[in-house]
Amino acid sequence: MTQSKPTDDALNALLQELDRGMHGASYRLNLGFSGRVYEIRCNDRAIRDRLADYFSEHIPDSQTPPDQVVGILQGDYPLPDLVWADWLRETGKSGRKDAYHDLPGSRLLRKVRTGMHYWQRQQAPVAFGPCRENESQVINFILNQHMSYLQNEGSIICHAAAVSHQDQGLALCAFSGGGKSTLALTLMNQGIDFVSNDRLFIRRGPTGARLFGVAKQPRINPGTILNNPRLISLLPETRRAELESWPRERLWALEEKYDAPIGALYGVRRFKDSASLSAVVVLNWRHDSQEPTRMNPVSLKEKPHLLDALMKSPGPFHMDANGRPWKNGEMPALENYLEQLEGIPCYELSGRADFEAGKKHCLALLPPI
Repeated sequence: MTQSKPTDDALNALLQELDRGMHGASYRLNLGFSGRVYEIRCNDRAIRDRLADYFSEHIPDSQTPPDQVVGILQGDYPLPDLVWADWLRETGKSGRKDAYHDLPGSRLLRKVRTGMHYWQRQQAPVAFGPCRENESQVINFILNQHMSYLQNEGSIICHAAAVSHQDQGLALCAFSGGGKSTLALTLMNQGIDFVSNDRLFIRRGPTGARLFGVAKQPRINPGTILNNPRLISLLPETRRAELESWPRERLWALEEKYDAPIGALYGVRRFKDSASLSAVVVLNWRHDSQEPTRMNPVSLKEKPHLLDALMKSPGPFHMDANGRPWKNGEMPALENYLEQLEGIPCYELSGRADFEAGKKHCLALLPPI
């Protein structure tokens, strides 16, 4: 549908206002992920300070020149009447979440439930709207820029958690509700380091495959918290007393998220950017199974359905190296995953979802502590 000239003029005026707001933003913060530096420009000090606290272990030397600028603008920025398309959600998820409107060389995005908006482009992308009230979405927007960079450098995107020890890393993937975050945090109790909670990037190089994480603190359910003494303080006492009486199956099915700050819970410098990829572990177990927990080697070429636990759409914020946004509903090619994972040991955890047993199996794949 062709936009009218008044709409075009109003949109151009808004985009110019966003550019001016970003370039004139008074509050700035450098963040470093995997050696790449992002300068965050905010027009609101409270947002800058909150981001500095959240990413406290990812603030590089202030003299390091940034590789990319990202704008975060708090305020009311009314958009003209545009035609928005709903972004298709993954199988098993319902409801409207993201909508988009493509422009030449860029994309506007809207969070349907919160009213946050984004101007996604290769250089100087901007988040604008009620940023203070939607801190998690602001954090995700910043991390989306780094995720696009990793993919444009040749990494595959994976729906996986990851841990490491002595630069040897495990990718932990699972079908919905499989407990990858729970297993990762259980391993951290043994001194293993944290790499990523829900998004992981794998890239093969001259010396082997390497995994790269995302600097997002884990968001975990009460089932994870109540099965790990180190996490118990995350639940308010009254809520904890209520949930402790729930049956196991009901507890694991509950969707109620809590932030788990790695530094506060496990100590500083336990959040690693990357590691060599030693193995992939697919959690194909069940909470209601009565079978013993087993770990067996598996070939992803022979059991490609297991890749469904690992494969992930780059999502509506991703733009390729040529500035083309990701197509609605498209998934990456299966062949890309098989190629990047060629020769990497892969294991399947099956039977009952027993995190102590899973921990022992996974520790055997890492250097001794």
